[in-house]
Amino acid sequence: MQAEIRDGYWAIFDTGGLTTQPGPQLVELIDHRIGEFIDRYRATYPAAMKILDTDRAGVSAYLRFPAEHHQRIRHSNFIERAFGETRRRAKVIGRFPGETSCISIVWAVLDRPPAAGAASP
Repeated sequence: MQAEIRDGYWAIFDTGGLTTQPGPQLVELIDHRIGEFIDRYRATYPAAMKILDTDRAGVSAYLRFPAEHHQRIRHSNFIERAFGETRRRAKVIGRFPGETSCISIVWAVLDRPPAAGAASP
């Protein structure tokens, strides 16, 4: 069922054939689709559907912005990049002497300015 679930999930957010403009009405329409998806798979995958139901506002927040921004907002990997950089730096250190040193390295990664030429969030 993996392909069926995947395709159904991404179909929720397919706005290609819709005439509704970004904003509250589009969010409401997508929220309705999310509800239908949850109802369809709740019995089979209750934990996953509970997570989706809990984060409805988060997964549809990008729909409030102009359509030309949707792809960039929805597929941003800034967080993943920060996690990867933190892992890379921590690997070199090996073992932290205490909690403060660990937090310091995480803060150093998060506090650095974006690379030259990188798009800002």
